[in-house]
Order: sequence, then C-alpha cells, then structure tokens
Amino acid sequence: MTVATNLGFTSSDVWVLGSTRRYAITITDGSGSVKDLNGATFATFRVKDLPPGSPNAATKFEKTLGSGVIVTDANGGIITVTIDAADSGALVAGDYYYEVRITDAAGDTDTVKTGQIRLSPTLF
Repeated sequence: MTVATNLGFTSSDVWVLGSTRRYAITITDGSGSVKDLNGATFATFRVKDLPPGSPNAATKFEKTLGSGVIVTDANGGIITVTIDAADSGALVAGDYYYEVRITDAAGDTDTVKTGQIRLSPTLF
C-alpha cells in the first residue's frame, strides 16, 4: 500500500470557484519510503460529488498523467497536479471528494490519497 504526503492542501483548504491550483504530491510506500515513480504508466487525480464508495458518485473532473498530472521528480516520488480555472469554475460551491491513483512500472495500481475539498463562490 502506498500513501501520499505533502499534498499542499488539507481537509480545511477552501478552493475558490474559477481559480487555478498546483499541488505537489509525494508518494511513499507503507513503510514511509519514497516510491520510485520511474516508469509509472498512470496517475489520476479525480474529483467527485459524493464520498468514495457512494454508488451514485459522479466524476466532476479528472486529471491524468500528461494531462494535468506530471511526474516532477520520479526518484523523489513527486507528482504535480494542476487544477485549471475551467475545472473548478464549472462546479457549484460546496463539498467535493478527491482521490489520487498511481500505476507504477510493475503494473501495480494503488489509491494513494483520498480526501475532501470545499469550493467557495468567487467574489468577482
């Protein structure tokens, strides 16, 4: 099992609709060692409207390797996720849920992080 640390945001982080965000995510294994991402074939950051496991959860937007997700330091286990203004701007204010999944060079796929995001309306 792998886990993500240093996400750059917390469960109390509030995003403003229509804003751009970039987050560095460090992927580690179950013992806390940095996961080697050399040869990683897939990385996804997905935002849904209901908590993980909810049968009617709809994906609101998704970022994938090469399209919003990049491996910024393969040896250091770091990916960077970019959330575009158009992604958050297409949503309504409220609570959303995210998950990060990685497929490594060995073909092993893990959900490495889940959590909640609160989107607030813009004042502009």
